[in-house]
Amino acid sequence: MRLARLNTYVYVGIAPTAAPPEAVMKTIGAVNRVAPGVIKALMGKMMQDMAKQQLEKLAPIIERFD
Repeated sequence: MRLARLNTYVYVGIAPTAAPPEAVMKTIGAVNRVAPGVIKALMGKMMQDMAKQQLEKLAPIIERFD
């Protein structure tokens, strides 16, 4: 929740910190039907980032192998 006061008015904004998984999947499905290239690009970027994170964590372990 966020509050802002401008002049004599108070504005309140409320946003969820996380969406339920089914809502996320429905949204992804809807966007995929309208713009499949966008979802493909986002998924590719996400997979690259995940792979990079995992390789960084595994690098010290892999270095110990003969």
